[in-house]
Amino acid sequence: MSLQELPAKSKRANKLLAVRINGHRTTLRLFDSEISALDRICSESEISLDEFCTRAASDPDRPEHTLTAKVRGAMVNFLMEQWQPG
Repeated sequence: MSLQELPAKSKRANKLLAVRINGHRTTLRLFDSEISALDRICSESEISLDEFCTRAASDPDRPEHTLTAKVRGAMVNFLMEQWQPG
């Protein structure tokens, strides 16, 4: 299926999410499912969205180059640590 065949909503399914990194306001462009996952991670970890994003952005071991990629990578790492194969 080409991009032209997708419904209009799917063409622009990502949204801007406002966060503060070390007290500085910025935005992340994430898909709805990523925002939902991030909300759940923060809720289960009992930390704020800003704190999670600050930790991801400040982690010297994160190999990603952009802020959004660092947050996505941190989300995947968190979820993989939580996943326990049956």
